[in-house]
Amino acid sequence: MVKFLKPNKAVIVLQGRFAGRKAVIVRSFDDGTRDRPYGHCLVVGVAKYPKKVIRKDSAKKTAKKSRVKAFIKLVNYNHIMPTRYTLDVDLKDVVTVDSLQSRDKKVTAAKEAKARFEERFKTGKNRCQYVVNPLSIDNIRCLLLRRCLFNLSKVDMFCLSFSLHIVVFFPLPSEMQWSDQDILLAQLVVTMSAGNLSAISCWVVQTLPMVSLPSPSMRRSISNFPLSLSFHNPNPKPSRPISCSPLSASAILTKQQEEEKAVKDPQFNFKEYMVRKANSVNQSLDAAVPLRDPIKIHESMRYSLLAGGKRVRPILCIAACELVGGLESTAMAAACAVEMIHTMSLMHDDLPCMDNDDLRRGKPTNHKVFGEDVAVLAGDALLAFAFERIATIAAAGDDGVSSNQIVRVIGELAKSIGAEGLVGGQVVDISSEGMISENVGLEHLEFIHRHKTAALLEGAVVAGAILGGGSDEEVEKLRKFATCIGLLFQVVDDILDVTKSSDELGKTAGKDLVADKVTYPKLIGIEKSRDFAEELNKEAKDQLSGFDEHKAAPLIALANYIAYRGN
Repeated sequence: MVKFLKPNKAVIVLQGRFAGRKAVIVRSFDDGTRDRPYGHCLVVGVAKYPKKVIRKDSAKKTAKKSRVKAFIKLVNYNHIMPTRYTLDVDLKDVVTVDSLQSRDKKVTAAKEAKARFEERFKTGKNRCQYVVNPLSIDNIRCLLLRRCLFNLSKVDMFCLSFSLHIVVFFPLPSEMQWSDQDILLAQLVVTMSAGNLSAISCWVVQTLPMVSLPSPSMRRSISNFPLSLSFHNPNPKPSRPISCSPLSASAILTKQQEEEKAVKDPQFNFKEYMVRKANSVNQSLDAAVPLRDPIKIHESMRYSLLAGGKRVRPILCIAACELVGGLESTAMAAACAVEMIHTMSLMHDDLPCMDNDDLRRGKPTNHKVFGEDVAVLAGDALLAFAFERIATIAAAGDDGVSSNQIVRVIGELAKSIGAEGLVGGQVVDISSEGMISENVGLEHLEFIHRHKTAALLEGAVVAGAILGGGSDEEVEKLRKFATCIGLLFQVVDDILDVTKSSDELGKTAGKDLVADKVTYPKLIGIEKSRDFAEELNKEAKDQLSGFDEHKAAPLIALANYIAYRGN
């Protein structure tokens, strides 16, 4: 694809807040850069399109309707679709990478680009920016529906396609009516994509007459269009024979569609889901922390971060995001950040001044390999990089995530690991070592585990729900779910510590008993601990009532997995 992505090439943005918008490449970075080690490009696009002007409009109204709003951003090659067209507007002199360094420069460059776009619209040059080749619309038509989350009701366009990567947009005449073929096409697209643009690059529909989108009211509800419903045409045309060949269609499936299909699949395969999500997280972690200078600190970070593990916390973050309507890609940065924070806590927890552990995830602990000094610094570096990772979401402006959402996520995670979270729980846990069981009640033990273990799980789930666009009510229900499974995780961990071997656990077994720590089995016995785990599992799953059962399947399965895990 890279050979198509050259300066002045017209493209369609497929992901983020500007999904479905037309843009033109100003500069390409095929080999990536230090900050973005992947193929990407600098684009200028149209965020707001001019409106239709009629003869009776005043000069002031005409000027207002002719305005456009431009955007400038760096886009991953995988998040754009190239076309066969180029734009003969020279923007290199006003839009550069330096334009993104500060808000003032970005605004200035966007205004200049906007002025040039407006001038072309007013003069009638390339009114829709892309010139149509009549030969390209002979037999093939393509309808690209934008997802409702990106304001489907404001999109008045349809697209024509000659090949899998060539798309042209046009404003839709409001007087166009639905034909029989239009209805067939709309039902096909809605049936196969559920009205979700982010789930498809485009649908290529062969041998169909030219089609149009429905009325504004119908556009607003098309994402929730029931598959059994037929469109009502207020002005039906006389039926006519279709001279074209039988309807055939093919889809370009993207990663997002595969993600959503997996969530909606009624035959939910938890093992396959965990493996797939863990692989995605591992790939993102590997890319996020490359081996670079200074080598020793990065080797130490990667040693513990990529040592394996179940990746329960990042998967919970992703599953919560998907539950409220988000995508894996939206939550991935936060999921990686959560795993970095968790890894940091394990590295510090294993130190001689804490648990003095020799084994973690089946390997020697970090300080045994790199020394205590490097292990402490590597953990600190992972903690700092976790928040840097989340902050870059706002800087990149990808996936339609607002700055307010990013700030909320940072606040939630910071609270979950501070004195009111993980650190506070660890301090109380250390202070409780050697205490007589009779002097430690369930409330005291629950305080330790609610802060030491459940807090970060809660932060992971809530972060995913916020990034996915969940309502306040949904976020709070998921917060309670996370608290329950956090306590459940620790209860089961306490049970496994006294019932499993070191080889089975992948870490030193019986260390809580040796350290004379207060645990649930020590306080109430193994059988009552198991009963308590069952109660927590049921309470956690009760919080998911009211959500889509197919989307909630991963979280329900994760709760069961935590309850019945063997290591």
